[in-house]
Amino acid sequence: MEVARLLSETVAERSAGRSQLGLMSSWLDTTSVEGRDWPALFDALAVNGCAAHRPHFAPYTDAPGRELSFSVWTLELQRALRPAGVTSEPEIENWPHTAWSKADTQTWSEMVAAQLAGSDALLLNVHPMHAKRADRYPQVGDLLLRSRPALDWIADRRPRDLVTEGVYVPFKQDTATHVHTRTADLDDMAAGPGPAADFLLRSGVPITANPAAVAVLFGQLARALSDDELRQLLSGGLLLDGAAAVVLAERGFSRLIGLREADWSAGSSRRPTAPTPPRSCWRRTTRARSACCSASTCSPRWRGWNRSTPLGRGPGWSPRAARSGARAATASSMSSVDGSRCWRPPPSTNFPTATTANGCSTP
Repeated sequence: MEVARLLSETVAERSAGRSQLGLMSSWLDTTSVEGRDWPALFDALAVNGCAAHRPHFAPYTDAPGRELSFSVWTLELQRALRPAGVTSEPEIENWPHTAWSKADTQTWSEMVAAQLAGSDALLLNVHPMHAKRADRYPQVGDLLLRSRPALDWIADRRPRDLVTEGVYVPFKQDTATHVHTRTADLDDMAAGPGPAADFLLRSGVPITANPAAVAVLFGQLARALSDDELRQLLSGGLLLDGAAAVVLAERGFSRLIGLREADWSAGSSRRPTAPTPPRSCWRRTTRARSACCSASTCSPRWRGWNRSTPLGRGPGWSPRAARSGARAATASSMSSVDGSRCWRPPPSTNFPTATTANGCSTP
């Protein structure tokens, strides 16, 4: 913070107040691990009370459509952390600066998304840096000329005080200080709003950084909220994943979320780890159905498992260990208090489970 303030004072002095400083930010969970205090840092960087923000935004290259939800929520949630009066100037990038890296359609969509988010300016990094003059690439100029009228139309009609609506995605700048970890790795402290925001946006559900009637909490983000803040969210609609449900149960909110019990089967982790399921479950053979894939005798996690969508691979993961864990799960982890067969996690797993009214554990 002292360095930022020194830079600001030097720039103000040498430019007679004509120049400003800005901040180029990155992933929200990363800035939380760094311990960033957003208002204090922008205050330190301000020259005559003014500063600029180059928010984390879109990828350098083409990305599948489902990945573009990131560009929407990251602008929205950074808006809530940015002090009033700091300008937002996202960068539209194309690396290595050819139509083969990012199509005009995606470049156009990113410019529109930035304008709809209320950006004060767009930083266009779309020409090659190694090819001398910009006029050697007239197609880039054509794209910008075609885009400008519509971008200006959006900017002229979007009020500065326009309020976004949707499901509330809370994120606090000190989230990392509340996360429970299992290792000394700083990466274990990273807990961001991406999983929840992506899940909703990719399902066609809008999100907002403003408090709303319905909110969403995934993972250990729930640890960053005070008891009063959690009660406020629970007084309305609240969407939880299994990990967030465990956190709320640990803090005494089981009754308010309709669970009798919820816990981690083996410690707590920023991203729960699960074993690879038995190969028989993938094949859905007669033997598999009798062993673990009957709709009435096993967890939906086993029935619907897809090899391409694991929860994660934790420390010590290996294919052999995963297969061993899966066999252990099949052999010893199906029981319930009433004698029916339902899935229970083996000791080798560490993802959360909740105990339902009939005594069965569900992931």
